[in-house]
Amino acid sequence: MTRLSMSEQFCVLFENLKAAAGTPQRMLTFYGESKAVRDACRALLKFLSESGLEHALLYGRRGKVVPSRRVAFEAGWRDYVENWRFRLSHDDDDLGPLLDDDESEAWESYWKAAHIELILPSAAPEMELESGGEGSATIGQGIEDLRAILNFYLDFQRGYKESDELNELEHGCSAALFALNHLIDTIGLDIPSVFRRWRNVPVTLMPAHVSNRYGASDRGSLPRLLDDAIRAYLFGAPAAAFAMCRAAYEMIKKEHYPPGELNNVIIKASIEYEFISIEKIRIYITTANKVLHNYNHKRTLTSEDDRTLRDFITTLKFLIERAPRP
Repeated sequence: MTRLSMSEQFCVLFENLKAAAGTPQRMLTFYGESKAVRDACRALLKFLSESGLEHALLYGRRGKVVPSRRVAFEAGWRDYVENWRFRLSHDDDDLGPLLDDDESEAWESYWKAAHIELILPSAAPEMELESGGEGSATIGQGIEDLRAILNFYLDFQRGYKESDELNELEHGCSAALFALNHLIDTIGLDIPSVFRRWRNVPVTLMPAHVSNRYGASDRGSLPRLLDDAIRAYLFGAPAAAFAMCRAAYEMIKKEHYPPGELNNVIIKASIEYEFISIEKIRIYITTANKVLHNYNHKRTLTSEDDRTLRDFITTLKFLIERAPRP
């Protein structure tokens, strides 16, 4: 039997849950009474926990551009996130014995006692990378802490030259500290800003009828263009980011929308969303042209560039995910 892909496994398990529960409200009501509902919930949660699919699609753990190969997957995933996303809660331990195969009477009573909660889309924030609040640490603090730890180990190990193991550790710490300092001080990579931008870039779930037009190794494909645009934005290279965003927009317009249809989609979307309009897209293209034509090597990513690129990438995501089927 052919092994199912992750998207196919999700579709099967999600359909099983909907067949058992009917609606999200019935799932909440009958979880404690129906073994079929509990089993369907457990199977889907176990799959999501083991596969990492949810983290990949909601938080970009495997990249911000995720091609779909199964036509029904994107609609099912959107339905799950908007209406069905859930967790099990009991004694502040959401997963409990989720991954334990023991079917003893104790575990069975646990599953009957546990209650299920829906997770609203607004209740699943991104990781707080720069909150700076009490008990939390920023990425910048983490980088400085890493430097301090490496320096501490180096100072400690230099007093124990008789140990081959410690000498090896000292060499490794020296190499790591040199690489970290070179990355930050010489190359000039602003690591906290990279994390901040990564958090703010939305994940694009590319529909199957879009992604299936490209091979995985196609260098000039739409997934590659969008991924290159995002990485250029992350690392503060505005000319490259704008060039890739503009190229991706032109490819979307030419390859995935009938003549005149793209403007109709944008006009309708502008009624509901602030980031997209015909005028704003003109601004994105004009800004891209200005950056490319007036670029010099001293130029850095300004706060205005940052906002414009983020909105441009969000617009590309919107147009890709709503591209009409052929």
